Amino acid sequence: MTTESWVERTRALLDRFGMPAINADYVGFEAACWNCGRHGPVFLWPGIRDWRPPPAPSPTTVKVRFSKTLGESYPANGCIHCDAMFGDFYLFDLLLDSLEYEEAGELADRFLNDADVAGDESE
Repeated sequence: MTTESWVERTRALLDRFGMPAINADYVGFEAACWNCGRHGPVFLWPGIRDWRPPPAPSPTTVKVRFSKTLGESYPANGCIHCDAMFGDFYLFDLLLDSLEYEEAGELADRFLNDADVAGDESE
């Protein structure tokens, strides 16, 4: 899928859930919440894997959240309905379960894979 297609798809997702416009660096997709089971938007941004701050303006569902599993806080998605945190592990699963194989792979390469590892392979 082209970057332009992801931008259009993300805008449609925002419209569907009545959310305000966000930075064009985000890619959004719809997924079911682990807690309440309702569907809602989930967003990726450059640096999400490294817990870099999300670019402004950010989605209302993205904020710094505390992870009981890790015992620390970092920027993460939350459910638009119940505000349950979507941690890193769950986010990886969402990519695989919610999207077509090629789409999930493209987004993982773009947002979630370790850039240092990719750089080491090319040397």
